Amino acid sequence: MPEYTSRTYDEDRSLLTLQSIVAEDFRTAGGLRRRLLRTDAAQPPTRIEGSLVVRELFPHEFPHVEEEVWSHYRDRKVHPGGDRIFGALAGEYLVGTARCRKHPDGCEVDRVYVLSEYRGRGIDRQLMDLLVRECGERDILYLHSRTGLINFYASFGFSPISRRELPKTIRERFIFHTGEVEALGITPMKREPGSQAGELQRT
Repeated sequence: MPEYTSRTYDEDRSLLTLQSIVAEDFRTAGGLRRRLLRTDAAQPPTRIEGSLVVRELFPHEFPHVEEEVWSHYRDRKVHPGGDRIFGALAGEYLVGTARCRKHPDGCEVDRVYVLSEYRGRGIDRQLMDLLVRECGERDILYLHSRTGLINFYASFGFSPISRRELPKTIRERFIFHTGEVEALGITPMKREPGSQAGELQRT
């Protein structure tokens, strides 16, 4: 796992969990793959079977994120040395993600994305809650928000900032991939460690 923030979970327990999953994979001949995505590439059902699980994904699960959830993004590659990916799993299906990427000069939050069939159920909020708890305890977090989502991110302690306040790497990466911020209706935001929910802006 990337080591740029302190871990808040029990490392030994996580190792035992991984070992049990690997053991199940041997027993079921590919069960680990089906734990995330069905091998027949069937569409996930619109009704969640059993409980929804939101957790940090292991590096060996990253290819499923790239192929099945981020397929519409221009840059869909995960960087195992700097990315932490949080996923929402409905049974054996990966239905949503959120990423925190460590740059040389700051941490960027993006790819907060839920498959259309599962939207409106608060999954994006569960993903962000876990990401902020895991990544925002010591590090400043930055993101680019569409205008309609400013209130959503403000509820996690993010506040609007000017583009000049963004770390250089994050500012230049966003412009390189998507164009000028102002023309897209995008607002840069920042969250300091320990920040509480901001006051919602009136739209």
